[in-house]
Amino acid sequence: MCVSQIHRQICRFAVSCGLGAAILAAQTQDANPLPAANPVIRVSVNLVQVDAVVTDAKDDHITDLQPDDFEILEDGRPQKITNFSFVQVKPGEVAPPPARPGAAAADPPRTLRKEEVHRSIVLMVDDFGTEYRDVIGVIGNAKKFVNEQMAPGDLVAVTASHGGMGFYQQFTSDKRQLLAAIDHLGHRPGMGQGLIWNLVSPPRPIGYLRWAIEGLQDVPGRKAIVILSHNFPAVPPFMLNLANRSGVVIYVVNPSGFVHDNPDFNPEAHALARQTGGLYIMSWTGRDLTADLGRVMDDMSSYYLLGYQPNRSDFDLSQGRPVHHDIQVKVRRPDLTVRARSGFMGVPDPGVKPAPKIREEFLARALFSPFSANGIRLRLDPLYAASEPDPKTRHRLPVLHAMVSIDGNDVRFADGSDGKKKLVIDVVVGVYNQDGTRAGSRDQRFEISATPDEVARLAVSGIGYTMDVKLTRPGPYQIRAAVRDVGSGIVGSAYSFVEIPDFNKSGIVLSSVALSSAPAGTGENDTGSLGWSKFTAGAKVHFACEVFGVTPARPPGEPEVEMEVRLFREGNAVLETPPLAVSPGMISGEHLLAGDIQLSNGLVPGDYAMQLVAYDRLAPPKKQIASQWIDLTIVKPSPTPPI
Repeated sequence: MCVSQIHRQICRFAVSCGLGAAILAAQTQDANPLPAANPVIRVSVNLVQVDAVVTDAKDDHITDLQPDDFEILEDGRPQKITNFSFVQVKPGEVAPPPARPGAAAADPPRTLRKEEVHRSIVLMVDDFGTEYRDVIGVIGNAKKFVNEQMAPGDLVAVTASHGGMGFYQQFTSDKRQLLAAIDHLGHRPGMGQGLIWNLVSPPRPIGYLRWAIEGLQDVPGRKAIVILSHNFPAVPPFMLNLANRSGVVIYVVNPSGFVHDNPDFNPEAHALARQTGGLYIMSWTGRDLTADLGRVMDDMSSYYLLGYQPNRSDFDLSQGRPVHHDIQVKVRRPDLTVRARSGFMGVPDPGVKPAPKIREEFLARALFSPFSANGIRLRLDPLYAASEPDPKTRHRLPVLHAMVSIDGNDVRFADGSDGKKKLVIDVVVGVYNQDGTRAGSRDQRFEISATPDEVARLAVSGIGYTMDVKLTRPGPYQIRAAVRDVGSGIVGSAYSFVEIPDFNKSGIVLSSVALSSAPAGTGENDTGSLGWSKFTAGAKVHFACEVFGVTPARPPGEPEVEMEVRLFREGNAVLETPPLAVSPGMISGEHLLAGDIQLSNGLVPGDYAMQLVAYDRLAPPKKQIASQWIDLTIVKPSPTPPI
């Protein structure tokens, strides 16, 4: 049962999507996965790939070399270059965050598909080897890096050298989750007290370095681990081999600034960077670390990919232990410097993971992928509101609405015996706590029966599913969703991140914003809305959210609340309303903020973000503002009305 107007609005739309029960006989056929646009760099029995960065005396990248300009030696023997390409990573311009009161650090992004990943980066803070005096600077610079230097197409994970990061340790393109992870990192017990931790328990940074390398093994594009450390320990040979076979470049940034860039200081870290083709960067006290991180990002932006066919005897273990093979890349042009990995261990390729056979395996693999499975395009909108207050304590609990919108063009209806089209889809949604444990989940199969006309309309409006989870506390949560078309076997997935506020604290707090077409009686028809987050240009959009903690007037009177609405496209405002006074009736009783915005007919189709900012003018200055974001998509008008 819905417990508020927001809940009722969400539930009404979920029912309108036509997810009724029916009986379907499923058909099975092979899915058609899309090829990855970026190569997965690795060493195998059939091909050794080496990614090389070439710079001149000014440390500028050289981009016009040809295969004849290179020479590859394995154990001193020249190798014939059979694969050659120059890869220029163009992740796109970083959109500046809107600099306005209550604005978020970045527009909530959509989940990256595998072929959209250009760079994959693990940002590892060595909390055993980083002193407390530098922790604050590292945390601040890491946030600045995420806000200003992380670009579309970048997949990032944040971790510490002794782990324990929960879901924060997972790869994501969501800047909100990364910023929360960095905050969490700065408040972990023992952070910056490496000397004390070394006495209490032995350090384990090598184990978490291994986790980072293995997590990058099958990720496309340029792959790197950036270690922020004063004194990272020696890495065993098998770890270097794992990095080199996986195509992972390791950069070490030392924020201490005590000594110059001297290989005699911390030689282990110098060797780790050099042997994987990365850089050892010595910063200095007070320096903006984002300049050093920017150097890393620039270094990852262009490289040569060289490949040769190895001798199969390199991987033959019948004579004993595996043998290390040295790799040396040379450039024939004078006055140029080349950096590449230094070798690999002759170990046969690991066995290929067996293909999933049952629905649980299909869905689990899609659910925990670092990027979205794109056989079925999904949109995941996690909206949250507050429960009804407890009759005794008046305490409210957060309630999460995980709303999944399935692209109706990506599922395949089969012919039924009754003349209708049939579809069976599996949907699983998981909600995870900060420590990675599960807060709630739903696994359900839907059977849909529809006429050909209804199928055509579902292709436009999409198919909606909502899972409600009552949570026990406010805070950060990760939400993951996976969908499988049972008939075709095609899978889709998406993930998102929310940080739910405390609805019981003092000060103004907003629930999530729910969108719909303009309500009846406004003079608008309902054809502008094609789903809970999809609208045509020129439509009138109705928005609503709950508001809590509004300051009452003294003596008893009406509160003074204003709100603004802004619409952003790629970080740029395309619509802004002036502060509007909210009538008392809108924040009394149901405690609801609501209104309409008129979309321009000239809006370009695509993804937008809407921001609702509320001001409590009677509250203390630091508690006057609350804001919420919600994504919406603008599409071209369709002659076919939605269901």
